[in-house]
Amino acid sequence: MIERPHFSRAKRATPQGRQSTSLSRKNFPKLGPTGNYPQGKLDPTDEGELIFTISVCADFVRMDFQKKLEWLAMTPNQARVMASLLKQKADAIDGGGKLE
Repeated sequence: MIERPHFSRAKRATPQGRQSTSLSRKNFPKLGPTGNYPQGKLDPTDEGELIFTISVCADFVRMDFQKKLEWLAMTPNQARVMASLLKQKADAIDGGGKLE
């Protein structure tokens, strides 16, 4: 999981008339599978590392994987980081936090 907090934000209108905050794709690695196995291959169905985004879109927290997934595994620390990012995005929607 890669988080790039230094990207600029762009706001655009959604079909519902609300604004969506998204990150600029400039210098952002391509989303989807990388072909790497940084933790080793967990089992025969492991397809390797996956780069994805967590964003806010039309008052929803959105995770974009750029592919269909059967399962997702991560280290305990990666799970904590992901939980923190999900909470930050949810808080921002509720007005309880700022998007970083």
